[in-house]
Order: sequence, then structure tokens, then C-alpha cells
Amino acid sequence: MKMKKNKIFLILLSLLITACTNLTPDPQTASPAPEFGSALDLEVKKELLEIPLINDKNEKLNLNSFKGKTIVITPIFTSCDDICPLSAANFRVAQEAIQAVKLDEKISLLLISIDPDKDSPERLAAYRKKLDLTDQVFLLTGTNEDINKFWDGFGIAREIKQATEGSENEHSEHKDWFTGEKSSTEIVHSDGLFFISSDQKLKFLRLGLPDVSKIQVNTGTKELLNDEVTNSLTKPVPGGWQASDVVRILSWMLKTPIYIV
Repeated sequence: MKMKKNKIFLILLSLLITACTNLTPDPQTASPAPEFGSALDLEVKKELLEIPLINDKNEKLNLNSFKGKTIVITPIFTSCDDICPLSAANFRVAQEAIQAVKLDEKISLLLISIDPDKDSPERLAAYRKKLDLTDQVFLLTGTNEDINKFWDGFGIAREIKQATEGSENEHSEHKDWFTGEKSSTEIVHSDGLFFISSDQKLKFLRLGLPDVSKIQVNTGTKELLNDEVTNSLTKPVPGGWQASDVVRILSWMLKTPIYIV
């Protein structure tokens, strides 16, 4: 009888250990370390949520259109030949990971223009095709007034510079991929990732430049880049953000592990 009781005890102990093991949180959903950025809990202002935007299908929407979904926002402009295509590349890889765990109905990634003068819906549609972005990566533009209000609200600085010989942005004099015309201006801007929860709170801010050293950059993206950037794609960017950082922070917000595969 004693042996039987011991056997039952061992079976129950085994089941308890298994249950406890299954309850162990996945480290991917734990609070991000400080080097990932700043955890916040700020209400997004009503006026920011209502600013009119236009997507690459010429449809009108705003941030309220995404209420109930977790969204990630970052600035781009489609004539950029260095940073912006890399941000889009990281979003493309992050979206593939999101889709793999069937969370694409709960998460949207937003690339929002800082150059509405050039970035028409038609141009954004061509940009999507060239970079092979799915529909769950949203490309958005708007009027000058609305885009300025939007990015001022998020604290993203912008400045248009003219390329001059010997200047830092001299490489910006290149043929535009969409029009074929030469361009000698560059928009210098600050960068950041804004993570907004389904209840429209800014939950996380990640500053820094995109780092694509650990992902495969597709041909369409490379065709948009200047030679200097193309030759340094495999080099890590100090303090830069990767596609894996995007899904790491989303994993924490949704308490569901998402991994780059």
C-alpha cells in the first residue's frame, strides 16, 4: 500500500512540475530592457487621432481607423536613398513574423510620409510594389498642413536641405526612382518608432536608425539605396533598431511571443 501511495505521489508531483513549467512566461513577452527604449503610458491626443491621412489606394483614414489594433508608426519619405527604405525593410520582415503567428488582424505597421509634396497615393503604391510590402504595412500621406501637424505632434523634426559639393548630403543628387528626374534636395529628419496600444495609448518609444544587418534586404529595396548604404548593409548600426526589436516590443504589449524566423 505504501509503495502505491508513493507512486501516486510521484505522478501528481510530475503533473505539478509540468503545469508549472507550462505557466513559465516566454522571455519574449517580458518587459523590454532599457536599451530597447522607453516604456510609456500616455494618451494619444484626440487631435492627433483625428488628423486626416490618405493611403496608397487614395482612401481617407486617420489613427482612429486603427482603434482596437496595436500599431507601430515610423516616418519615411519615398525619395530617400538611405534610411527610409531600411525602415520599410525592417517592417516587411516584422510583418512576416506577425502574420506567421496569425496576429495580422490585431497589429498594423504604419509608414507615414514626411514629404506630402512628393508622396502622392500613386507614388506610395509604386513604393509598396517595389519594396514588396503586404497590405498590413500601411503607407500613408496627407496634405502639407495635416502632415506637419501630425509629425509635430509626435516630435519628429524635419528640414529640407539643398545638396552642395562636399556637404554631408551631397550623395542626395541622384535620379529619382519614380520620375527619373534628378533631385538635389534631401529631407533631414529625426527617427523613431511609436508603439500605440489598442486603447490608443503611446506605450513605447524607440529612437534610433534602422539596422538591417541581420535580415535579407530584397532587390527592390537595394535599388533605392545609394552606394554608401548598399555597401554597409551587413554592418550593425550602433543603437539602431532591428525587425526583431519591433516584434520583441509587440510581444510584450500583446503578451504573445512573436519571433523572426
